[in-house]
Amino acid sequence: MKNENLTYNVLHSLHRPFHRPLWIVKWVCIFYVKRQKQKNNYFYYQETITDFYFTLLEWLYNGFPKDPDGIPSQDAINAVYLQFSNIEVEDRPFYLKEILSKEKRIGVEKQIYSTYKAASYYLNLAIDKLHFLDNDGNSLVWDNESLIRNRRTSNISQNDKKMYLRQVLRFDAHFFLSMCLLHRESLRYGLQQDEIVFDFLQRYYPIPRFDYIHRSHQNYYDVRSYWVKLLSAVSSKGLVNKTVIRLIEEDESCLLIYQDILNNINEYRTELRIKNKFNNQKKRFLSAYKALLKKQDCVNGYVDLYDLLVCMKMSYKSFSAFLREFYEIERMSRNIFFINIVSTIDQKKRFYIRETPVLKIKIS
Repeated sequence: MKNENLTYNVLHSLHRPFHRPLWIVKWVCIFYVKRQKQKNNYFYYQETITDFYFTLLEWLYNGFPKDPDGIPSQDAINAVYLQFSNIEVEDRPFYLKEILSKEKRIGVEKQIYSTYKAASYYLNLAIDKLHFLDNDGNSLVWDNESLIRNRRTSNISQNDKKMYLRQVLRFDAHFFLSMCLLHRESLRYGLQQDEIVFDFLQRYYPIPRFDYIHRSHQNYYDVRSYWVKLLSAVSSKGLVNKTVIRLIEEDESCLLIYQDILNNINEYRTELRIKNKFNNQKKRFLSAYKALLKKQDCVNGYVDLYDLLVCMKMSYKSFSAFLREFYEIERMSRNIFFINIVSTIDQKKRFYIRETPVLKIKIS
């Protein structure tokens, strides 16, 4: 287990759908550089977030992206844009603030709130999370002229993929690279990648302020998973893209993280083999349970554990160990019931679940 006081390169609070569209970061950069070119140094309004919000509404209304993942729906954009078009330009910020201050919102007000939150998250992603801009809105990645000439699109060029990858590796290497490198392992052992990524991070990189539960982990995982796909970071066979490897080798700090993750994965494979063995046993167990349930006259749906033991061709000791593990793992997602039969009637040796003797099982 790693030292919990170590600092890891992981982006915190990166769990909203609005964090998924990496290409929106370039739209934010385009907004800033074009805004600085304006006579009054802004498009409509002096407050940056308000100015970006209404600018983004107009851009999305006039050219909704082909890739809408993590973007408010086109219906929501259209409804909000048309709602504000009926209000004088100078009055729109006041109406917006009125909506945002409400505890309860109805109709289009909900869509206004949602689209505004999206805009604020896009700014946060570009500036505070991935640091494509400094605090004054100056681009730290692209030059101003290329941004001014750039067409707003959800497509990401090969060159821009390198830009995004470099920033992601710089600020989220432990999580992002763990996902990339465990992809092949999940295919090799037939395991759910989100589950082994969760377990791996908890085991090797326990991060203060990031002690998430498995359910919330799925949101964090979904964001990075979408990034991996957008940036073509991993092939369908689970191989890490050569561009990713080259970028890692160019950064000494990132290279050390990469090597550390590889070393930990080498150790973690023992656990993956155990998980793979359990999953295979679980499939056989559930298949046998369903088959016996159909064949036999099972009172109230209870199946004899000895019949299951025979189907699985396991020893009493091995089956007992599997049964205990099955119960502890699966009880969180299934209803599992056991019953015993008075020993004077049935002299079979009992199985034990948490020190309770059992002979039959029911799963629902």
